[in-house]
Amino acid sequence: PADLEGAEPLRPELHQVLRQPRRIVHQERGIGQYSLTVASAKQPELVAPAALRCDPAQHGSPYFAYSHAFLSMIGGWTSLYYYSVRGWSHPCTGEAVSQMNHFGERPGRLDGKLALVTGSTSGIGEGIAAEFAREGACVLLSGRDSERGAQVIEKIVASGVPPEHLGFRRADLADVAQCRALVEHAVSVFGGLDILVNNAADVTRGNIENTTVELWDRHMAVNLRAPFVLTQASVPHMRARGGGSIVNIGSINAYIGETKLLSYSASKGGLMTFTRNVASYLKRDRIRINQLNVGWTLTDGERKVMRSDTGSDEWLAQAEAARPFGRLLLPRDIALAALYFASDESALVTGSVLDLEQGPVGERS
Repeated sequence: PADLEGAEPLRPELHQVLRQPRRIVHQERGIGQYSLTVASAKQPELVAPAALRCDPAQHGSPYFAYSHAFLSMIGGWTSLYYYSVRGWSHPCTGEAVSQMNHFGERPGRLDGKLALVTGSTSGIGEGIAAEFAREGACVLLSGRDSERGAQVIEKIVASGVPPEHLGFRRADLADVAQCRALVEHAVSVFGGLDILVNNAADVTRGNIENTTVELWDRHMAVNLRAPFVLTQASVPHMRARGGGSIVNIGSINAYIGETKLLSYSASKGGLMTFTRNVASYLKRDRIRINQLNVGWTLTDGERKVMRSDTGSDEWLAQAEAARPFGRLLLPRDIALAALYFASDESALVTGSVLDLEQGPVGERS
């Protein structure tokens, strides 16, 4: 087409790569041109180059070419042989236009990354999985409810994410063997692992007088031992890919904690020390590990608990009125912070603990 200088059809090897989870292994930008090499995530030996050129004087910023090249990676289109750099109004199929509107602003911040997010069938974990997938990552979701997992994947796909970028594995993280199997499943599905988010947690309540030994042990197993086992199992796979990022979802209860959350708070305090200790060790492998200590967050689970505690639906309006910024945290607030730690934007950050709360922890009101 006249829009492209030296345009070529996509070669068969590029088609083959685009049909499966993939990652960008090399990219170069220049005035009026953009080129990249994309590899299959499942078959690292399957590599294909792609390039686009444009005349900046005629078409404006070469970012158009840059964006369309990434669109071919993100959308997985194998039916479009040419890409226009004239702008977003170039006639295409309705599906392609829809994909452009969704992904066209910029490349995904996790494009080509392979991620595992535990406890991702609801709440904060669901929000993180959805945000990562929309930013270009292949994401394996995990939880104890397979039906709920399928529903979450359906919602994410409806937002424009290719279904081949998502998977689900049922796992009870109180079981060490299931933790290890979860990591191996992620690697077998996507061909590697770049990102681990340890989000799953048990938040059953109990104070010093009514917390049973069984509850204490379960909190330590799910909230602290599982991140240890999952991290340990992930390290060899991240090391093989030249590095990775681990994001632990903690709680502001890690510092002291509510008295009704004794063993939960203790487990999150342990997770914070674990995060910093492992960061010191893994920095030599360029594997980063950071933690988000989350404050009061509005999830479906929190709604149920508070409705049960207060016997009223008025609790939310009262809670929001008392918060400094007029609302509770939302799962997407946590997801955006996790996205920063998972992406290359925090490439030199490890061992950090970020408190997500509407004021300094421990301040006097």
